[in-house]
Amino acid sequence: MHIISLFELLLVVLAFYAVVEFEGTMRLAVVLLCLLAVFLVERFDKRIQEDEEVRIRLQRYKILGRKKKVQTEEAKQQTHQVVEGAIKKYNPENRRGNPVAKEAGKTTKSSPLA
Repeated sequence: MHIISLFELLLVVLAFYAVVEFEGTMRLAVVLLCLLAVFLVERFDKRIQEDEEVRIRLQRYKILGRKKKVQTEEAKQQTHQVVEGAIKKYNPENRRGNPVAKEAGKTTKSSPLA
């Protein structure tokens, strides 16, 4: 049981005690104040629960966003690896029979800009 529920129970018991023991306007005032306090405490408890649910939903949303971001990054890396592999496989510099590509490779490797 929550502390708030115990407090509400105490207020309700106090209201019944006031009905039995007090007289006149004091009886009505104590009962009304106790019931009003129970109503306000219940609303406060409900608001706390709603805030907790919102916080949990926000955390789930952030986690899903991070998962999607990680999946996107992984897909980019896989695509990059596939493209790099295709470039290396079909690169004309890697072919042995092409003397122009060999000369182009020599000039780029020995250039002072590289």
